[in-house]
Amino acid sequence: MEFSKIISQLASETGVPLEVREGFCAFAVGDDEDDVVMIVLQDLTEAGRIAFWADLGAPDERSINALHRIALEANDLLGLTGGATLSVIPGSGHFRLQRIETLETLRQLGRSLLEGFIDTAVKWHQMVEDGRAREESETSDQSFLMMSGNAISI
Repeated sequence: MEFSKIISQLASETGVPLEVREGFCAFAVGDDEDDVVMIVLQDLTEAGRIAFWADLGAPDERSINALHRIALEANDLLGLTGGATLSVIPGSGHFRLQRIETLETLRQLGRSLLEGFIDTAVKWHQMVEDGRAREESETSDQSFLMMSGNAISI
């Protein structure tokens, strides 16, 4: 019941149509039907938490090594992930953005956390899908990533 209340509150605050189904809430974000990011909110309320995650897609072969490196660097102190972490989904090669929040934090900052997570997921999805990570990128050259509130800007 707690999860449903929180999702209803987020839907009301953000204007995003959110519907709870069997312990999770999933919705698509994107302007183009062929280029959407699925955002999932998962019920972990028994543990006092809610998980946010998004499948960002699989990078092309040209950019996979650089993207792995950039994702690891972005995870360092969560500097370029808006407080979330990046990982690779075992067996699929897809990148995933994930964040777990306490119910109390979500009650206080729900709208900004959800909007920040969505913005960050969309930016990383674009980077994965567009192959913006290049093999020749220098480790220290992250000029294309800048923090903006809870989300990255490319």
